[in-house]
Amino acid sequence: MKNIIIFLCLAGIKVNAFPGDSLTSFSYTMNIPEGWKIKDNCTEADCSFLAPQDNSADTFLENINITVADAPSKNYPVVKYTDFSVGYLPSVVENFELLERKKLAGNSEYIVYRGRKSGFNQTWKQYYHIKDSKMYILTFTAETSQFEKYIDQITSHLDSFKVK
Repeated sequence: MKNIIIFLCLAGIKVNAFPGDSLTSFSYTMNIPEGWKIKDNCTEADCSFLAPQDNSADTFLENINITVADAPSKNYPVVKYTDFSVGYLPSVVENFELLERKKLAGNSEYIVYRGRKSGFNQTWKQYYHIKDSKMYILTFTAETSQFEKYIDQITSHLDSFKVK
């Protein structure tokens, strides 16, 4: 663990350890995977967490991002936003492929997709939660070759997300 922190400090990447294992200071809560770090400048509207480096040659850190934005209207149907996202993502993800889409309880849904972005083959699991006039978008991103290694552990953390 010390080596990772020293490496990140030397690399100039600023991260902070969470004081606990749960994100609770915003209008939402979520359990954070053990050993993951928060990127500096985390705000309620834009917060990211980075996985520990797998080894010294690991150049892609798996991550979770939380974005909060205004919904187009109060209690906007999540299915409409998911449809929009599925239509938009091919313009920013090369070789976009939708792998799964599932409606969840309440005004929530998730999708799993893969493609190429920023020079890496990546797979994403992205949750959309809409409550009142806010959209909460949770995104887990991994290199496609590492996705299966992480997804079982990460899903329980993503599923722990709750709007207060």
